[in-house]
Amino acid sequence: MNHLNQYLSQFCSIGLLGYGVEGKSSYRYIRKYFNELKIIVFDDSDEKLPEKDNAQKHLLKDWVKSIGEVDLWIKSPGIPWSELMEANKEKMTSQSELFLKYVPGKKIGITGSLGKSTTSQYIYDALKFSNKQGFLGGNIGQPLFNFVDYVCDDDVIVMELSSYQLKNISSSPDIAVLLNMFPDHLDFHLSCNDYFESKSLIGKFQNNSNVLIYNKDISSNYIIGNGKKVSFTAGKNEADINALDSKIYLENNQEIEINEKLFWKISDKLNLCAVVAVLLELGMNINDIENSLDSLSGLEFRLEFSGKINAIEFFNDSISTIPESTINAIKSVKDVDCLIIGGFDRGIDQKKLLEELLDRDTLKHILCLGDTGKLIHDTLKEKKRKGIIFLEDIKEVFHHIDKQNNIKKCVFSPGAPSFGMYKNFIERGQAFHEALMNWKK
Repeated sequence: MNHLNQYLSQFCSIGLLGYGVEGKSSYRYIRKYFNELKIIVFDDSDEKLPEKDNAQKHLLKDWVKSIGEVDLWIKSPGIPWSELMEANKEKMTSQSELFLKYVPGKKIGITGSLGKSTTSQYIYDALKFSNKQGFLGGNIGQPLFNFVDYVCDDDVIVMELSSYQLKNISSSPDIAVLLNMFPDHLDFHLSCNDYFESKSLIGKFQNNSNVLIYNKDISSNYIIGNGKKVSFTAGKNEADINALDSKIYLENNQEIEINEKLFWKISDKLNLCAVVAVLLELGMNINDIENSLDSLSGLEFRLEFSGKINAIEFFNDSISTIPESTINAIKSVKDVDCLIIGGFDRGIDQKKLLEELLDRDTLKHILCLGDTGKLIHDTLKEKKRKGIIFLEDIKEVFHHIDKQNNIKKCVFSPGAPSFGMYKNFIERGQAFHEALMNWKK
Protein backbone atom coordinates (compact mmCIF):
# COMPACT_ATOMS: atom_id res chain seq x y z
CA MET A 1 0.00 0.00 0.00
CA ASN A 2 1.45 3.39 -0.99
CA HIS A 3 1.82 6.24 1.52
CA LEU A 4 -1.21 8.11 0.22
CA ASN A 5 -3.46 5.08 0.65
CA GLN A 6 -2.02 4.41 4.10
CA TYR A 7 -3.07 7.92 5.08
CA LEU A 8 -6.55 7.66 3.54
CA SER A 9 -7.18 4.23 5.07
CA GLN A 10 -7.56 5.70 8.57
CA PHE A 11 -10.79 7.50 7.63
CA CYS A 12 -14.31 6.09 7.54
CA SER A 13 -15.83 8.99 5.60
CA ILE A 14 -14.53 11.64 3.19
CA GLY A 15 -16.29 14.79 2.00
CA LEU A 16 -15.42 16.16 -1.45
CA LEU A 17 -15.99 19.89 -1.79
CA GLY A 18 -16.46 20.44 -5.52
CA TYR A 19 -17.07 17.93 -8.30
CA GLY A 20 -15.30 19.48 -11.27
CA VAL A 21 -12.25 18.02 -13.02
CA GLU A 22 -10.21 17.71 -9.82
CA GLY A 23 -13.14 16.62 -7.66
CA LYS A 24 -13.98 13.79 -10.07
CA SER A 25 -10.32 12.76 -10.07
CA SER A 26 -10.35 12.56 -6.25
CA TYR A 27 -13.59 10.56 -6.34
CA ARG A 28 -12.24 8.03 -8.87
CA TYR A 29 -9.00 7.52 -6.98
CA ILE A 30 -10.62 7.04 -3.58
CA ARG A 31 -13.30 4.71 -4.88
CA LYS A 32 -10.72 2.63 -6.78
CA TYR A 33 -9.02 1.61 -3.52
CA PHE A 34 -11.74 2.04 -0.90
CA ASN A 35 -15.01 0.44 -2.00
CA GLU A 36 -16.71 0.67 1.38
CA LEU A 37 -15.53 4.12 2.42
CA LYS A 38 -18.35 6.64 2.72
CA ILE A 39 -18.03 9.51 0.23
CA ILE A 40 -20.20 12.62 0.36
CA VAL A 41 -19.91 15.06 -2.55
CA PHE A 42 -20.90 18.72 -2.21
CA ASP A 43 -21.35 20.54 -5.50
CA ASP A 44 -23.95 22.76 -7.18
CA SER A 45 -23.66 21.26 -10.68
CA ASP A 46 -26.10 18.79 -12.24
CA GLU A 47 -23.32 16.20 -12.57
CA LYS A 48 -24.49 12.79 -11.36
CA LEU A 49 -22.34 10.34 -9.42
CA PRO A 50 -21.61 6.93 -10.93
CA GLU A 51 -24.51 4.50 -10.65
CA LYS A 52 -24.31 1.52 -8.29
CA ASP A 53 -22.36 3.55 -5.77
CA ASN A 54 -23.48 4.39 -2.26
CA ALA A 55 -21.95 7.88 -2.35
CA GLN A 56 -24.17 10.88 -1.61
CA LYS A 57 -24.35 14.26 -3.34
CA HIS A 58 -25.61 17.52 -1.84
CA LEU A 59 -25.53 21.22 -2.65
CA LEU A 60 -22.32 22.95 -1.63
CA LYS A 61 -24.07 25.18 0.90
CA ASP A 62 -25.21 22.09 2.81
CA TRP A 63 -21.69 20.94 3.68
CA VAL A 64 -22.05 22.42 7.18
CA LYS A 65 -24.82 19.93 7.97
CA SER A 66 -22.36 17.06 7.50
CA ILE A 67 -19.50 18.38 9.64
CA GLY A 68 -20.17 15.75 12.28
CA GLU A 69 -20.18 12.77 9.89
CA VAL A 70 -17.12 13.58 7.75
CA ASP A 71 -13.63 12.57 8.94
CA LEU A 72 -11.65 14.29 6.15
CA TRP A 73 -12.55 17.04 3.69
CA ILE A 74 -10.82 17.31 0.29
CA LYS A 75 -11.41 20.76 -1.17
CA SER A 76 -11.27 21.55 -4.88
CA PRO A 77 -9.26 24.70 -5.74
CA GLY A 78 -12.21 26.74 -7.00
CA ILE A 79 -14.18 26.58 -3.74
CA PRO A 80 -13.51 29.88 -1.89
CA TRP A 81 -12.47 29.65 1.74
CA SER A 82 -15.02 32.38 2.43
CA GLU A 83 -17.71 29.71 1.97
CA LEU A 84 -16.01 27.44 4.52
CA MET A 85 -15.66 29.74 7.51
CA GLU A 86 -16.91 27.08 9.92
CA ALA A 87 -14.43 24.47 8.70
CA ASN A 88 -12.00 22.71 11.01
CA LYS A 89 -8.78 23.42 9.09
CA GLU A 90 -7.13 20.34 10.60
CA LYS A 91 -9.69 18.16 8.80
CA MET A 92 -9.41 20.10 5.52
CA THR A 93 -6.95 19.17 2.78
CA SER A 94 -6.59 19.16 -1.03
CA GLN A 95 -5.12 17.10 -3.85
CA SER A 96 -2.07 19.38 -3.96
CA GLU A 97 -1.45 18.99 -0.24
CA LEU A 98 -1.88 15.20 -0.26
CA PHE A 99 0.31 14.82 -3.35
CA LEU A 100 3.12 16.92 -1.86
CA LYS A 101 3.01 14.99 1.42
CA TYR A 102 2.47 11.38 0.42
CA VAL A 103 3.48 10.74 -3.21
CA PRO A 104 7.12 9.86 -4.11
CA GLY A 105 9.32 11.55 -6.72
CA LYS A 106 11.04 14.92 -6.97
CA LYS A 107 8.39 17.62 -7.08
CA ILE A 108 8.86 20.90 -8.93
CA GLY A 109 6.18 23.47 -8.13
CA ILE A 110 5.70 26.56 -10.30
CA THR A 111 3.53 29.53 -9.44
CA GLY A 112 3.21 33.17 -10.44
CA SER A 113 0.65 35.59 -11.83
CA LEU A 114 2.04 35.44 -15.36
CA GLY A 115 3.84 32.64 -17.19
CA LYS A 116 3.38 29.65 -14.89
CA SER A 117 1.74 27.49 -17.58
CA THR A 118 4.46 28.33 -20.11
CA THR A 119 7.25 27.70 -17.60
CA SER A 120 5.72 24.42 -16.41
CA GLN A 121 5.34 23.19 -19.99
CA TYR A 122 8.89 24.25 -20.90
CA ILE A 123 10.37 22.37 -17.92
CA TYR A 124 8.34 19.25 -18.71
CA ASP A 125 9.25 19.36 -22.42
CA ALA A 126 12.94 19.87 -21.60
CA LEU A 127 12.83 16.81 -19.34
CA LYS A 128 11.18 14.73 -22.06
CA PHE A 129 13.79 15.83 -24.59
CA SER A 130 16.49 14.67 -22.16
CA ASN A 131 14.73 11.29 -21.73
CA LYS A 132 13.93 11.89 -18.07
CA GLN A 133 10.76 10.25 -16.75
CA GLY A 134 8.35 12.97 -15.69
CA PHE A 135 4.74 13.99 -15.18
CA LEU A 136 2.94 17.31 -15.68
CA GLY A 137 -0.18 18.23 -13.74
CA GLY A 138 -1.96 20.42 -11.23
CA ASN A 139 -3.32 23.61 -12.72
CA ILE A 140 -2.17 22.48 -16.18
CA GLY A 141 -2.76 19.22 -18.00
CA GLN A 142 -4.39 16.70 -15.68
CA PRO A 143 -5.20 16.48 -11.95
CA LEU A 144 -2.37 15.15 -9.81
CA PHE A 145 -4.32 12.11 -8.58
CA ASN A 146 -4.56 10.85 -12.18
CA PHE A 147 -0.97 9.59 -12.13
CA VAL A 148 -0.33 8.74 -8.45
CA ASP A 149 -0.19 5.03 -9.33
CA TYR A 150 2.59 5.54 -11.87
CA VAL A 151 5.04 7.75 -9.97
CA CYS A 152 8.32 6.21 -8.77
CA ASP A 153 10.99 7.59 -6.45
CA ASP A 154 13.26 8.76 -9.29
CA ASP A 155 10.53 10.46 -11.33
CA VAL A 156 10.17 14.23 -11.66
CA ILE A 157 6.71 15.77 -11.25
CA VAL A 158 6.17 19.26 -12.66
CA MET A 159 3.28 20.88 -10.80
CA GLU A 160 1.69 24.14 -11.89
CA LEU A 161 0.18 25.54 -8.70
CA SER A 162 -2.35 28.37 -8.60
CA SER A 163 -2.99 30.57 -5.58
CA TYR A 164 -6.20 28.56 -5.08
CA GLN A 165 -4.16 25.36 -4.77
CA LEU A 166 -1.50 26.90 -2.53
CA LYS A 167 -3.74 28.64 -0.03
CA ASN A 168 -3.61 26.86 3.35
CA ILE A 169 -1.13 24.15 2.29
CA SER A 170 1.43 22.98 4.85
CA SER A 171 3.98 21.35 2.51
CA SER A 172 6.26 22.73 -0.20
CA PRO A 173 7.77 21.14 -3.32
CA ASP A 174 11.44 20.09 -3.48
CA ILE A 175 12.09 22.82 -6.04
CA ALA A 176 9.75 25.81 -5.87
CA VAL A 177 9.55 28.51 -8.55
CA LEU A 178 8.02 31.94 -7.87
CA LEU A 179 7.90 33.76 -11.21
CA ASN A 180 6.21 37.07 -10.39
CA MET A 181 3.26 38.52 -8.51
CA PHE A 182 0.69 40.98 -9.80
CA PRO A 183 -2.79 41.66 -8.37
CA ASP A 184 -5.15 38.89 -9.52
CA HIS A 185 -8.08 36.71 -8.39
CA LEU A 186 -9.41 39.44 -6.12
CA ASP A 187 -12.86 37.89 -6.52
CA PHE A 188 -11.49 34.86 -4.63
CA HIS A 189 -8.91 36.26 -2.20
CA LEU A 190 -9.71 38.63 0.64
CA SER A 191 -7.13 41.18 -0.52
CA CYS A 192 -4.10 41.63 -2.74
CA ASN A 193 -1.85 40.77 0.21
CA ASP A 194 -3.86 37.60 0.85
CA TYR A 195 -3.25 36.61 -2.78
CA PHE A 196 0.50 37.33 -2.52
CA GLU A 197 0.80 35.43 0.76
CA SER A 198 -0.92 32.41 -0.80
CA LYS A 199 1.65 32.44 -3.59
CA SER A 200 4.53 32.71 -1.11
CA LEU A 201 3.47 29.48 0.63
CA ILE A 202 5.13 27.57 -2.21
CA GLY A 203 8.46 28.02 -0.39
CA LYS A 204 7.37 28.46 3.22
CA PHE A 205 7.69 24.81 4.27
CA GLN A 206 10.96 24.00 2.53
CA ASN A 207 13.98 22.70 4.44
CA ASN A 208 17.65 23.30 3.67
CA SER A 209 17.74 20.44 1.15
CA ASN A 210 15.11 22.22 -1.00
CA VAL A 211 15.42 25.15 -3.41
CA LEU A 212 13.34 28.29 -3.98
CA ILE A 213 13.92 29.90 -7.40
CA TYR A 214 12.45 33.40 -7.46
CA ASN A 215 12.20 36.62 -9.44
CA LYS A 216 14.40 39.24 -7.78
CA ASP A 217 11.71 41.89 -8.37
CA ILE A 218 9.43 40.21 -5.81
CA SER A 219 9.39 41.79 -2.36
CA SER A 220 11.60 39.97 0.14
CA ASN A 221 8.52 39.72 2.41
CA TYR A 222 7.31 36.87 0.21
CA ILE A 223 10.63 35.04 -0.21
CA ILE A 224 10.28 32.74 2.77
CA GLY A 225 11.21 29.25 3.99
CA ASN A 226 14.52 27.52 4.70
CA GLY A 227 15.30 26.35 1.16
CA LYS A 228 18.36 27.50 -0.77
CA LYS A 229 17.51 30.74 -2.61
CA VAL A 230 18.29 31.22 -6.32
CA SER A 231 17.31 34.56 -7.87
CA PHE A 232 16.79 35.55 -11.51
CA THR A 233 16.08 38.79 -13.35
CA ALA A 234 16.35 40.62 -16.68
CA GLY A 235 19.75 42.34 -16.78
CA LYS A 236 23.35 41.31 -16.22
CA ASN A 237 25.05 40.58 -12.89
CA GLU A 238 22.01 41.59 -10.85
CA ALA A 239 20.92 38.10 -9.71
CA ASP A 240 22.16 34.51 -9.69
CA ILE A 241 20.72 34.01 -13.18
CA ASN A 242 20.29 36.91 -15.61
CA ALA A 243 18.60 37.33 -19.00
CA LEU A 244 20.04 39.87 -21.41
CA ASP A 245 19.68 40.13 -25.18
CA SER A 246 19.70 36.55 -26.51
CA LYS A 247 21.63 35.00 -23.63
CA ILE A 248 21.12 33.77 -20.09
CA TYR A 249 24.12 34.47 -17.87
CA LEU A 250 25.01 32.16 -15.01
CA GLU A 251 27.51 32.34 -12.20
CA ASN A 252 31.20 31.63 -12.96
CA ASN A 253 30.91 33.54 -16.28
CA GLN A 254 28.93 30.75 -17.93
CA GLU A 255 26.25 31.61 -20.46
CA ILE A 256 23.50 29.92 -22.45
CA GLU A 257 22.51 31.01 -25.95
CA ILE A 258 18.73 31.11 -26.43
CA ASN A 259 16.96 30.56 -29.72
CA GLU A 260 15.35 33.79 -30.94
CA LYS A 261 12.05 31.96 -31.56
CA LEU A 262 11.62 31.83 -27.76
CA PHE A 263 13.33 35.01 -26.62
CA TRP A 264 11.26 37.49 -28.65
CA LYS A 265 8.49 37.34 -26.05
CA ILE A 266 9.42 39.63 -23.17
CA SER A 267 7.79 37.44 -20.51
CA ASP A 268 9.67 34.37 -21.79
CA LYS A 269 13.05 35.92 -20.96
CA LEU A 270 12.24 35.51 -17.27
CA ASN A 271 10.37 32.23 -17.75
CA LEU A 272 13.46 30.75 -19.38
CA CYS A 273 15.67 31.97 -16.53
CA ALA A 274 13.48 29.95 -14.19
CA VAL A 275 13.56 26.93 -16.53
CA VAL A 276 17.37 27.04 -16.69
CA ALA A 277 17.59 27.35 -12.89
CA VAL A 278 15.39 24.26 -12.44
CA LEU A 279 17.34 22.19 -14.98
CA LEU A 280 20.62 23.13 -13.29
CA GLU A 281 19.22 22.04 -9.92
CA LEU A 282 18.25 18.71 -11.52
CA GLY A 283 21.90 18.21 -12.52
CA MET A 284 21.71 18.88 -16.27
CA ASN A 285 24.87 20.24 -17.89
CA ILE A 286 25.02 23.38 -20.04
CA ASN A 287 25.10 21.55 -23.39
CA ASP A 288 22.09 19.41 -22.53
CA ILE A 289 20.19 22.48 -21.34
CA GLU A 290 20.92 24.38 -24.57
CA ASN A 291 19.85 21.41 -26.69
CA SER A 292 16.65 20.90 -24.70
CA LEU A 293 15.74 24.60 -24.96
CA ASP A 294 16.26 24.52 -28.73
CA SER A 295 13.57 21.83 -28.90
CA LEU A 296 10.90 23.94 -27.17
CA SER A 297 7.90 25.49 -28.86
CA GLY A 298 5.51 28.06 -27.45
CA LEU A 299 2.37 27.30 -25.46
CA GLU A 300 -0.94 27.27 -27.32
CA PHE A 301 -2.73 30.63 -27.08
CA ARG A 302 0.28 32.32 -25.44
CA LEU A 303 1.02 35.00 -28.05
CA GLU A 304 0.69 32.30 -30.70
CA PHE A 305 1.22 33.42 -34.30
CA SER A 306 -2.04 32.62 -36.11
CA GLY A 307 -0.83 33.52 -39.59
CA LYS A 308 -0.78 36.37 -42.08
CA ILE A 309 -4.26 36.77 -43.48
CA ASN A 310 -5.37 39.47 -45.90
CA ALA A 311 -2.00 41.18 -45.37
CA ILE A 312 -2.48 41.31 -41.55
CA GLU A 313 -0.37 39.30 -39.07
CA PHE A 314 -2.51 37.91 -36.22
CA PHE A 315 -1.37 36.77 -32.76
CA ASN A 316 -3.62 34.77 -30.41
CA ASP A 317 -2.88 35.48 -26.74
CA SER A 318 -6.14 34.16 -25.28
CA ILE A 319 -4.32 32.82 -22.21
CA SER A 320 -3.83 36.46 -21.17
CA THR A 321 -6.02 37.00 -18.07
CA ILE A 322 -4.35 39.95 -16.30
CA PRO A 323 -3.39 43.45 -17.52
CA GLU A 324 0.36 42.76 -17.19
CA SER A 325 0.17 39.97 -19.75
CA THR A 326 -1.42 42.34 -22.28
CA ILE A 327 1.32 44.90 -21.61
CA ASN A 328 3.91 42.18 -22.26
CA ALA A 329 2.13 41.18 -25.47
CA ILE A 330 2.06 44.63 -27.06
CA LYS A 331 5.67 45.23 -26.03
CA SER A 332 6.76 41.88 -27.50
CA VAL A 333 5.11 42.16 -30.94
CA LYS A 334 7.09 44.79 -32.79
CA ASP A 335 5.01 47.47 -34.55
CA VAL A 336 1.66 46.10 -33.38
CA ASP A 337 -1.02 48.55 -34.49
CA CYS A 338 -4.24 46.74 -33.47
CA LEU A 339 -5.18 45.30 -30.06
CA ILE A 340 -8.29 43.26 -29.20
CA ILE A 341 -8.84 43.42 -25.45
CA GLY A 342 -11.36 42.77 -22.67
CA GLY A 343 -13.23 40.14 -20.68
CA PHE A 344 -14.65 39.47 -17.22
CA ASP A 345 -14.07 42.17 -14.59
CA ARG A 346 -12.54 40.81 -11.36
CA GLY A 347 -11.92 44.26 -9.95
CA ILE A 348 -8.21 44.36 -10.85
CA ASP A 349 -6.62 47.80 -11.16
CA GLN A 350 -6.21 48.71 -14.85
CA LYS A 351 -4.05 51.80 -14.23
CA LYS A 352 -0.76 50.50 -15.70
CA LEU A 353 -2.50 49.10 -18.76
CA LEU A 354 -4.43 52.31 -19.35
CA GLU A 355 -1.21 54.32 -19.12
CA GLU A 356 0.45 51.99 -21.63
CA LEU A 357 -2.46 52.32 -24.06
CA LEU A 358 -2.48 56.11 -23.75
CA ASP A 359 1.26 56.40 -24.38
CA ARG A 360 1.52 53.93 -27.28
CA ASP A 361 0.89 56.13 -30.33
CA THR A 362 1.68 53.33 -32.79
CA LEU A 363 -1.36 51.40 -31.52
CA LYS A 364 -3.93 52.85 -33.92
CA HIS A 365 -6.82 50.47 -33.18
CA ILE A 366 -8.00 49.32 -29.73
CA LEU A 367 -11.01 47.01 -30.05
CA CYS A 368 -12.75 46.40 -26.71
CA LEU A 369 -14.91 43.47 -25.57
CA GLY A 370 -16.67 42.48 -22.34
CA ASP A 371 -16.79 44.19 -18.95
CA THR A 372 -13.16 45.29 -18.73
CA GLY A 373 -13.28 46.30 -22.38
CA LYS A 374 -16.16 48.66 -21.59
CA LEU A 375 -14.22 50.13 -18.67
CA ILE A 376 -11.10 50.61 -20.82
CA HIS A 377 -13.16 52.07 -23.67
CA ASP A 378 -14.98 54.59 -21.48
CA THR A 379 -11.82 55.67 -19.63
CA LEU A 380 -9.78 56.19 -22.79
CA LYS A 381 -12.66 57.97 -24.52
CA GLU A 382 -12.77 60.46 -21.66
CA LYS A 383 -9.08 61.11 -22.23
CA LYS A 384 -9.71 61.72 -25.96
CA ARG A 385 -7.79 58.60 -27.03
CA LYS A 386 -8.36 58.01 -30.74
CA GLY A 387 -8.91 54.66 -32.45
CA ILE A 388 -10.84 53.00 -29.62
CA ILE A 389 -14.17 51.24 -30.13
CA PHE A 390 -16.40 48.93 -28.06
CA LEU A 391 -17.77 45.83 -29.85
CA GLU A 392 -20.20 43.14 -28.75
CA ASP A 393 -18.31 40.00 -29.77
CA ILE A 394 -15.49 38.49 -31.84
CA LYS A 395 -17.59 38.43 -35.01
CA GLU A 396 -18.14 42.18 -34.74
CA VAL A 397 -14.39 42.59 -34.29
CA PHE A 398 -13.72 41.08 -37.71
CA HIS A 399 -16.54 43.07 -39.31
CA HIS A 400 -14.76 46.17 -38.00
CA ILE A 401 -11.31 45.02 -39.14
CA ASP A 402 -12.76 44.36 -42.58
CA LYS A 403 -13.53 48.07 -42.95
CA GLN A 404 -9.98 49.19 -42.09
CA ASN A 405 -7.16 49.44 -44.61
CA ASN A 406 -4.17 50.31 -42.45
CA ILE A 407 -3.80 47.36 -40.02
CA LYS A 408 -0.56 45.36 -40.30
CA LYS A 409 -0.26 43.49 -36.98
CA CYS A 410 -3.16 42.55 -34.71
CA VAL A 411 -2.85 41.04 -31.21
CA PHE A 412 -5.75 39.37 -29.40
CA SER A 413 -4.70 39.71 -25.73
CA PRO A 414 -7.79 40.05 -23.48
CA GLY A 415 -5.98 40.84 -20.22
CA ALA A 416 -8.98 39.42 -18.35
CA PRO A 417 -10.71 36.06 -17.73
CA SER A 418 -13.28 34.67 -20.15
CA PHE A 419 -16.09 34.06 -17.62
CA GLY A 420 -19.52 35.01 -18.92
CA MET A 421 -18.38 34.91 -22.54
CA TYR A 422 -16.58 31.56 -22.81
CA LYS A 423 -16.00 28.52 -20.62
CA ASN A 424 -12.25 29.18 -20.36
CA PHE A 425 -9.31 30.73 -22.23
CA ILE A 426 -9.03 27.62 -24.45
CA GLU A 427 -12.60 27.96 -25.71
CA ARG A 428 -12.01 31.70 -26.15
CA GLY A 429 -8.80 31.09 -28.11
CA GLN A 430 -10.56 28.56 -30.32
CA ALA A 431 -13.43 30.99 -30.92
CA PHE A 432 -10.97 33.66 -32.02
CA HIS A 433 -9.22 31.20 -34.35
CA GLU A 434 -12.53 30.05 -35.88
CA ALA A 435 -13.68 33.63 -36.41
CA LEU A 436 -10.33 34.43 -38.03
CA MET A 437 -10.57 31.43 -40.37
CA ASN A 438 -14.15 32.32 -41.31
CA TRP A 439 -13.09 35.90 -41.99
CA LYS A 440 -10.28 34.57 -44.18
CA LYS A 441 -12.87 32.93 -46.45
